[in-house]
Amino acid sequence: MQQSRREHIYCSFLEGINDYIKRNLHAQYVQVFLPPKLCDPRPFTWSGYTVKPEYNYVTDLSPGADYLIQSLPKKKRQDISRAYKRGITVEMGGKEELEVIYNLMVDRYREQGRSVLVPKEYLFEIYDAYCDQIKIFVTKYEGEIATGLIDVLYNNSLYSWIGNPKPLTEISPSPNDLLLWEEIQYCCEHGFTSYVTMGAAGNERLHTYYSSKFNPDLDIRFSAKKCSSIIGCFESAYANAYKPAKSYIKKSGFP
Repeated sequence: MQQSRREHIYCSFLEGINDYIKRNLHAQYVQVFLPPKLCDPRPFTWSGYTVKPEYNYVTDLSPGADYLIQSLPKKKRQDISRAYKRGITVEMGGKEELEVIYNLMVDRYREQGRSVLVPKEYLFEIYDAYCDQIKIFVTKYEGEIATGLIDVLYNNSLYSWIGNPKPLTEISPSPNDLLLWEEIQYCCEHGFTSYVTMGAAGNERLHTYYSSKFNPDLDIRFSAKKCSSIIGCFESAYANAYKPAKSYIKKSGFP
């Protein structure tokens, strides 16, 4: 197919989506996350969307688990070993564990003055519709779930999607590190080709982010956003005034 034909189909499809959003949803705020292999966001820009890059870490699993564990810094390997010795375990779960993970995220985000943007009911609907593709992993300590991840299995790759909140009560060594390693090991055992940590390599540099220790590739995708002028003003005021003020008040210890 020629480039001009591909662009015509792409733009026609997007016009249909925009028409549906306008006529059926009457949405004042629209945000679309493009899949990683769709590298042309221009039709969204032409349709009035604001486009920005998003980043994932992609770990190639072909070297195998033994190689990957040895590629970790010595301290990380020691932390994983200590976590096993302390009795921290990682298990797979289902819808009940998904709800626990969500509630842990709500509690953790509340501490940070943030809100979980994905509704729990939406996650339940996704799980019910695609239970074979949604993988739930939880880390347990002393019989209680300390943290967990909601993952998506697609095209022989596991996508780390939502979760992995830091436990409300400090646990040493970190169960979050063990959780990520166990997921990577699970992928290797089941012959998956890659492990994708979605959104981990964001615009803010995370010097010690665990996934970066595996020497991952950087995968670039795009998000597109469009909103009404009124909603845009509210969003700008929230980001530039309310949110910084709320963060300052919290750090200052004011009630």
